[in-house]
Amino acid sequence: MAVGDAATGVDIERVRPLKNLDRIAAATLSAAETRQLYRVPAAERAETLLAHWTRKEAVLKSVGCGLVVAPRDLVVSGPGEPPQVVMWPEEVPRGPIRLRMLSSPLGAGYVGAAALAGSGDIALWERDGAEIMEQL
Repeated sequence: MAVGDAATGVDIERVRPLKNLDRIAAATLSAAETRQLYRVPAAERAETLLAHWTRKEAVLKSVGCGLVVAPRDLVVSGPGEPPQVVMWPEEVPRGPIRLRMLSSPLGAGYVGAAALAGSGDIALWERDGAEIMEQL
């Protein structure tokens, strides 16, 4: 759960093999992000792509654009770098964005990001949802 004093976007993904990783990368990553993806060992590419994806989706959700904007037009920093927006597409409203990664607190097997569209603080909580998921 993420709570902020401004519009907040969150995305979490389970790290898993991606059958169409090349096609997904072509549709969602910028040229610079794609180069970064193919510099990591093949075994780490799904997690790298999903880390980029969760940062992008969290930012786009926080500014109210969702996937109306092509994800490859929004460039974000990659895993292992301080989370930030590197380049904005023209159609995305600009403003202060705080982007905070959730990958460490989420534990092995998950990556995620939260973005706050504003200059305020963001508070994050992690809860085990296994019991809830079993009831669905």
